[in-house]
Amino acid sequence: MEWPIFQMPFIGNRMLIAVVALIHVVISHGLAVGGSFFIVSLHYKSLRENNKRLGELAYRILRIFFIITTSVGALTGVGIWLTTATVSPVTIGSLLHIFFWAWFTEWIVFVVELVLLMLYYLGWKKYGDATGFKIGLFYLAASWLTMMLITGILGAMLTPGKWLVSGSFWDGFFNPSYLPQLVSRTFLAALLSIGFGLFIMRFFKAYQDQYPVVWRWAGKSLMILAPVFLFGVLSYYHSLPQQIGHLIPTALMTLKYAAYAKISKIIFMAIVGLMVLFGVILFIKQRDYGFISFVPVFLLIIAFGSYERVREFIRKPYTVHNYLYSNGIRVQEEPFLNKIGVSEFSGWVERSATETDPQLRLGEKVFKMECAICHTYSGLNGITRKPAVLQNAEIIDNFLRTYKRSHPYMPPFIGRDSERQALAAYLDKIVNHANAQPANTEGNY
Repeated sequence: MEWPIFQMPFIGNRMLIAVVALIHVVISHGLAVGGSFFIVSLHYKSLRENNKRLGELAYRILRIFFIITTSVGALTGVGIWLTTATVSPVTIGSLLHIFFWAWFTEWIVFVVELVLLMLYYLGWKKYGDATGFKIGLFYLAASWLTMMLITGILGAMLTPGKWLVSGSFWDGFFNPSYLPQLVSRTFLAALLSIGFGLFIMRFFKAYQDQYPVVWRWAGKSLMILAPVFLFGVLSYYHSLPQQIGHLIPTALMTLKYAAYAKISKIIFMAIVGLMVLFGVILFIKQRDYGFISFVPVFLLIIAFGSYERVREFIRKPYTVHNYLYSNGIRVQEEPFLNKIGVSEFSGWVERSATETDPQLRLGEKVFKMECAICHTYSGLNGITRKPAVLQNAEIIDNFLRTYKRSHPYMPPFIGRDSERQALAAYLDKIVNHANAQPANTEGNY
C-alpha cells in the first residue's frame, strides 16, 4: 500500500525471486563459501605433501570458481536485491531498519571477501606458497563470515523469537533457529563445493595423475561432512515452533500431495546416505567410475532447492513471522485496516485499475493490494486455474471468510466487509466469465 505494486507476468513474483535466489545461493554456498574450503584444503594438502601438481590443479579449479562467483554470483546477488525490493519493498525496508548494522557489516565483509579472492587468485604464483596460503585462509574466513551474518537475518524472518517483544537487535539476530541453520548451511556449502570440484576437475585431463589424490581426500570429507549436515538439518527443523512445522508436508509436496510428504523425506535421507556411500567409494577405491563426478552435485542441488523451498514456504503467511504478512501488511495494522478499509490507501493501484463498475473496480484494487503478491491471473498459481474453489460470488465470499482453516499459509483477508464482497465479485468475473479478464492485468501497478 505504501509502494507501487508489481506482478511478474505468467511466472509470478514468487517464482521470479525463487529462480534468481536459487542460482545465487547455489553459487554463493557451493563456489564461494564452500569453494574457499575446497580450494584452501587442496592448497594446504599440496604444500604439506610438497605436491606441486596438486597445487596447479587447485589453482585451475579456483579459476573457474573465480569467474563464476564474480560474474553470475555477483549479478544474481544484485538480482536478489532488485527482485525482492521490487516485489516486497516493505519487507526489505523493515529488515534494513531492524538489521541495519548487520547488513552494513556484511557488505563491508563481502567487499573484503572479493578483494581477498582477487588477491588469492591473481597472486597465487606471485606471493609465494606461505603468503598465498595465508591469503587463502583469510578468504575462507571472510566467505564464511558473510554467511554467518546473513543467516542471522534469514533466521529472524522465520523465528524472530524474543525480538517480537523486546525489539532488541541481538534477540532478533541470535534467534532460535540461528545456530542450527548456520551449521546446516556451513556443511551443505562444503558438500556442494566437493560436488562442484569433482565435476570441474574432470575437465582438466592433463592432471589425471592427481585425480586419485583428490578422490581420496573428497571421499574422507564426504563421510565426515554428510552426517554433520544431516544433524544440522534435523536440529534446524526441531528448532521450529509447532505452528510452523506443520506446514512442512505442504512445502515439500504442495497441498494436493501433502499426504505423501514422507516420500520426500525418505528421498532427502537417501541423498545424504548416497553422499556417505560415494565418500566410501572414493576413499577406498580412489575412482569415481564416471558417474560420481556429476551425480553428487546434481543431487545436492536438488536437496538444497528443497531445503530453501521449505524454509521459504513455512514462513507463510508472513515474510517476518508474526510481524509482517507476505502482502506487505503489518500484523499490528490489521485491526485498523479492518475498520477503515484497505481501499483508503490504494493510491498506487487506483490509476491502473481498468474496471468501470464501482464494485468491480474496488475488487480489482483489493486483489492487486492483497493477492497479487502471490497470485497471477492465468499463469503460475493463477486464479483462473482454481474454478473449483472460486465457483461464484457467494461461494467466493464464503471462502474469503473461512479459508484460513484450509489454507493457513495465506494471509487473512484484511478490510471491510464491502471490500471482501467486492473482491468476491471481481474474482467471480475473472474466473467464471469468458473473456472477462482485462487486457492489462499483469505488470507494474
